[in-house]
This record gives sequence, structure tokens and C-alpha cells, in this order.
Amino acid sequence: MKELITVIIPNYNYGHFIIQSLESVHSQKHKYIEVLIGDDGSSDDSIYKIEQFINTNSSRFDKIELYKLENSGKIGVLNKLLPLANGKYTCILDSDDIILPEFLNIQIDFLTKNKHLSFCFTDAYLIDEKSRIIGEIFSSDFSIDKTLKESYIPANGLTKTKDLKSILPMDENYRTRSKHHKWIKLVKNNKQGYHIKKKLFSYRMHDQNLSKIYQRLKEGKNISSSVKYNFCDYWDSITN
Repeated sequence: MKELITVIIPNYNYGHFIIQSLESVHSQKHKYIEVLIGDDGSSDDSIYKIEQFINTNSSRFDKIELYKLENSGKIGVLNKLLPLANGKYTCILDSDDIILPEFLNIQIDFLTKNKHLSFCFTDAYLIDEKSRIIGEIFSSDFSIDKTLKESYIPANGLTKTKDLKSILPMDENYRTRSKHHKWIKLVKNNKQGYHIKKKLFSYRMHDQNLSKIYQRLKEGKNISSSVKYNFCDYWDSITN
């Protein structure tokens, strides 16, 4: 598969996580990747760490570039970087998450064989701040009605770039629930998705999660590797 894939990584003060996210993109079995990193006005050491990574690893990628932006939230970053995407498909990767080596290959292959689909998405492992696996979390089968009502599709679902560009600009007032806003706009444009029932990325649990999923899990019960969690039980939906 020689398709160029775009990976967009919005980052805000995740200098302690983003290198692991970048290393996971570096480790993809798919060869042809461009990486667009949008730093949303970080005040930590994110810029330094990202620039060091780029200086050391730029030869691995077709393109890797850091954009230093004024703070406008994740959707603000996407509004600025999606127009620059050159790949046939785009993955929007949170800067605290990790994708497994087959993440791109499996989804590219699936979308190539199912050209009527706009995007696909997968399940995940739960990891803690030290990247230890502490559980598993699952999405649900795709449906338009469910997507309009519930947030259950991970942000990193691989999507046709032209379809993402067609929903721009997105509403930057959504400082949280950004993933649900994106998927709602796509399905309202009659785009279809598919749930691949494989755990292909690691969703990091920590106190800074914008979705507050970590806090909600802690309030409900102790996190256990023997329990199967569902994204839709913990992510905020857009209800208006």
C-alpha cells in the first residue's frame, strides 16, 4: 500500500506524553506518512521535545512539521492543519495516546476494500501515565442515529481526508467534545463508518483527560484489567 497517510497531532502541554505518541507513529508498518503537529500554545517543554524528535527522526517520514499556534483549542488546531493535509486518509491522534504498529495498515486495507465508507475506527487498551495496560475499552457498531446522540467513536478513526476537509470550518467553541462534533458533522454529510473490532491503540488514562473519562471511571469503580469498558459510557455527547 503506497497511499500517503496524514497524521495530525494536536498538542497542549503534553510534553510528558507526546514523544511516546510520535514514536508510535514512527513504528507504523505503513511506510508513507506525513505528520503535522499543531502545538496549541503550550507552556511546558513540548516545543523543545517535539523539535528534538523531528531533528532525529525526520528521515522516517515523507514530511514531519511542527506548527506553533496561538491557543484556540483542539478544533482550532484542526481547522488550521486539515487544509494542509496531503494524505488520502487522515488520522487525528491525541498527543497522549499510542497507536499500535498495525494501526494504519489494517484500517487502510479496510477502507481500500470498502470504498463507500468514509471512516473506520477501532477498540483500545487502557493505559496509565506510565504506559502500563490497566484495562480494555470498546466502541460500538456504527449507526447514524447512535452517532448523532452518543459519543462512542475514538478521535483517531482513519478518515478520508477530502471528507474531513468538506466539514471545515468546525466550531471552535467546542473546547471539549471535539471528537463528537467532528463525527456528527460527517454523518450529517451522509458519511458512513465502520467499527473494526480490534484493539489497535492505547488510550491513556490520567487526570488531564479533556473527556474526564479517568475521573468518571475512578468515581464509578476501581479500574480493573478484568472489566470491559465502553467509550459511550464515559465520553460527553453533544445534546443540542
